Amino acid sequence: MIKTNNRVILIFSDMFKSLIKMENLVFFNFRSLKQHLIRSHSYQGKKKMPIEGNYSDIFGLLGEQDLIWIFQEIYKGNDGINIIEIGAGEGQVTCYLGEACLGTKKRVYTLLPYDSNSDDLQVWHQNIIRKALVPYVVPVLWEGFAGIQQMPDKIHVVFLGNEIVDIEMWKNIKNVIFDRLTPVSLIISIKNNENARTLCLDSKMFQHGDVLYWWRTNSGK
Repeated sequence: MIKTNNRVILIFSDMFKSLIKMENLVFFNFRSLKQHLIRSHSYQGKKKMPIEGNYSDIFGLLGEQDLIWIFQEIYKGNDGINIIEIGAGEGQVTCYLGEACLGTKKRVYTLLPYDSNSDDLQVWHQNIIRKALVPYVVPVLWEGFAGIQQMPDKIHVVFLGNEIVDIEMWKNIKNVIFDRLTPVSLIISIKNNENARTLCLDSKMFQHGDVLYWWRTNSGK
């Protein structure tokens, strides 16, 4: 509990819940904790939040304008929304999603196509730690499909990065997402990701640069 300008910011509960979910996959250092406290508090009560994190050192497939657009869409969303990210690479998009959640109850659940000993997983984790986004990003490993069940009961936004070519795996993921999507949901995808089209049914498609997106309702329209 920290007092700043007579305001009490209760952040430790959510932070340690996130750390517990990550189990032994992540360590949290004091430098990251300090950076998180400063950034979270600085965004409280602001109508417009600048992107203060520098993520140019993390490799990814999208350009800056597309990443800023994704950030803004998540930032404008209601507090408490759940974002599912499918596939993450080194964590470029993850960081923009996570930054849009700073100082809120929004959370990013990232489905990672790695086993727990993968070097790629460690690179992703270290990037999330370095950027002080651990409290807002929950990693979900889909080893043996068991990890899919760790996703939240309600899903408001889905971001599809890496396309899943394993048909059986995508079928399982898609079924869970369908069961948990809220009545109106936003699907965002990197261009040419065929998985996205199977989620959006007949919804009208929009485009922003190299990003496609759909506003999906229960009827698919």
